[in-house]
Amino acid sequence: MIHYKRAPQMVDAHGPVLHADGFEDAVIGIAQRCGETPVVIYSYAACIAAMVRKGMSEHEAMEFIEFNLVGAWCGPGTPMLMHEMGFAEVEEYAEGWESARPGDAES
Repeated sequence: MIHYKRAPQMVDAHGPVLHADGFEDAVIGIAQRCGETPVVIYSYAACIAAMVRKGMSEHEAMEFIEFNLVGAWCGPGTPMLMHEMGFAEVEEYAEGWESARPGDAES
């Protein structure tokens, strides 16, 4: 299980910014949008690597990260995980997104 901690020095008008305890080396930045709480961003690959260093297989680490970080919602300050990729990779990823959007299927 991942423990989320409030970063007391990182509280804005929308609530606290949270960070996942034990993944400090995987932090790659902060994301913010107009009118929303900033969130800590973690490198997905670095989080997997951290769990592998702790003795998990890569598959176990992916399942753990998907369930405990990607699948967690602790409010507006919940951290994000980022899959680092270039623009061409983003476009390719987005093509799969577009074909999987609900309501876009022909009747």
